[in-house]
Amino acid sequence: MDAQSLHAVEDAACAAPAEDADRLLIDRALRAFDQICVHLPDRRAQGIDPLARLRALAANPPAPRTHLYRALMGVFAAFGDRHTRLVLPPAESQRFAALPFTVAACWDQGGMTLLVTGSADPRLRRGDRLHAWNGQPTAAALDAHGTGQLGANSEARRAKAIQTLTIRPLGLLPPPEEQAVAIEVETASGARRMTVEWQVASAEELARACAAWIPPEPDFEAVTGDLRHRRIATPGGDIGWIRIASLQAPADPFLPMLAEVLDRQPRTGVVIDLRGCEEGFVQTGERMLGLFTDRPITPLGFALRSTDWMRDLANHCAALAPWREPIEAARRAGTSHTATRPLTPSPTIGPHVRPYPGPVIVLVDARTYSTAEMFAAGVQDHRLGKVIGVAPRTGGGGGVAWSQQLIHRLSGDPLFAPDEDAASLRVAVLRCHRTGAQAGRRIEGGGVVPDAVHALTRRDLLEGEADLIERVVHECKMMQ
Repeated sequence: MDAQSLHAVEDAACAAPAEDADRLLIDRALRAFDQICVHLPDRRAQGIDPLARLRALAANPPAPRTHLYRALMGVFAAFGDRHTRLVLPPAESQRFAALPFTVAACWDQGGMTLLVTGSADPRLRRGDRLHAWNGQPTAAALDAHGTGQLGANSEARRAKAIQTLTIRPLGLLPPPEEQAVAIEVETASGARRMTVEWQVASAEELARACAAWIPPEPDFEAVTGDLRHRRIATPGGDIGWIRIASLQAPADPFLPMLAEVLDRQPRTGVVIDLRGCEEGFVQTGERMLGLFTDRPITPLGFALRSTDWMRDLANHCAALAPWREPIEAARRAGTSHTATRPLTPSPTIGPHVRPYPGPVIVLVDARTYSTAEMFAAGVQDHRLGKVIGVAPRTGGGGGVAWSQQLIHRLSGDPLFAPDEDAASLRVAVLRCHRTGAQAGRRIEGGGVVPDAVHALTRRDLLEGEADLIERVVHECKMMQ
């Protein structure tokens, strides 16, 4: 890997003086939280107040720039919403700090453990157990690392901490504080201690390096980079397995492609694997429900803040016209949020295709987020199938985020004018409310609770998810 040391990256960043654009960032964050962010009232009720921390930063802006970014990242992490976050400039956001191995969590020997799943370091082997990190037990190290994660609940923060323990996107997380990590592992030949150094690389460099030592996934037929499928042979007949890595695609042409894939799946059952699916378009996720039923679908309801800024925006923004009267009603009533309105009009839900007729299982984890959670909730609320989780709940991202660029385009507010060379913001503007048996319940924070949970095993991590597949096959048989 053609990488830089962590020292070289931090030295270069610290050499850059603070600029006016960086100071404006604090004011921009203040307005975004105070007037736009849909989750602020609930977070403040929980004792989380980003406004106080931002005002303290405004009174005494940190320098150099890296200190400001680190402080702002701390504010957003404490807020606990992956939709609402700081986006660093390209010079910082396109790099990763990485160690030469990856880990994943499973249930083993009576508790949660971290296993090495791939390594470029000859001292580490796939299947080695990671016991300690810089002198701390791994659980304590993950708890500490989790405080900097953008997660709305403890499961999401733990999942992101594991995902970024050895590979950290510098656009979302501060650089590691140490230049090297001392680890303790249990290998086939006994316990070992070793030190591994952080390196910094671009996404392309990291991908090339990881391809050489991260084991490939099972064979999937790729329709797009985010949509793949395969068949799994079982004694009771084949089942289909469709993996969707992202729903960040317009409903057309994504849904026709997915409908074609579904039509090719066996009728004995299909798995819609949404693990790690973190982004998406709401209408794509809601209309996707129509691929599994010909019954009417009740769309989710979405609410806005009733602030002065949001009222002004709704009054001249056609996209928010359905919320104009609810905003006025909320202001008259003195409530912080509006009544809900759908983002996906009912007649547009579901393309005109024959719905899949077999058992449907939706597979989720704590990194299933946003639109993917909304789809999973819709499957439960309309009784279209069974949701199985490898975590007790999903990531809790029940909002719709707008980029700083979109906020500026819709509002014309000069404070949100984009600058390609400066950091920008994303903000959750709307929050969703479920329908059906759980009508009114919010996904934000609590996520979607699966109908059944499968704790990943050592065999799952090292033998192609063998136990998980057995569990899914059993559930499909029970649903036939």
